[in-house]
Amino acid sequence: MLSVVEACLQNIANTKQIIRIEIAVHTRWEAAKMAPRLSPALAQLYDQAKQKGNANRATLAVARNLVAYLMAIDRRQGGFLVVEREDRAVA
Repeated sequence: MLSVVEACLQNIANTKQIIRIEIAVHTRWEAAKMAPRLSPALAQLYDQAKQKGNANRATLAVARNLVAYLMAIDRRQGGFLVVEREDRAVA
């Protein structure tokens, strides 16, 4: 059985992990808000999603696309290269 001190330390560690996750989520959200200004392809995706719903839904669509880019880069184990083809960016 854990002592009181060990339980408190475990609780602090869990709280720090939760805070790190919240910061990461907030950072991704801000990146998704900024991305349509920098990429014509993401701006088009944002506009299409916004027509179907609201601005939050559109930002979420951009965030999902950014995560797909990051996962593609991680799988490839290489750098990020944007190739514009038919108004689509390829990661």
